[in-house]
Amino acid sequence: MDQLYELRRARAEIGELKDYIARDNAIDERERTLSEERLKLAEEKISLANQTAALQREKAETYELLYRSVTRKTGFGCKIARVVTLGIVRCR
Repeated sequence: MDQLYELRRARAEIGELKDYIARDNAIDERERTLSEERLKLAEEKISLANQTAALQREKAETYELLYRSVTRKTGFGCKIARVVTLGIVRCR
């Protein structure tokens, strides 16, 4: 009788262990999936940061070109043309 009781208890314990292993595997799978998603999000974040930095560099270059075009001095030939035409010629 004791042997039957021990056998039933052992089977119940084995069943509990199988359930525990199944739950543990499910948790591991969810954690693996979440980890992969976090990695993808981090890669996207890095990509967006690089794109933003590239756009900022382009914007800075554009402003630099605009500033230089506005502050550029007129050439000697342009000055002579303005004097000769009494200011009719406009130079950039």
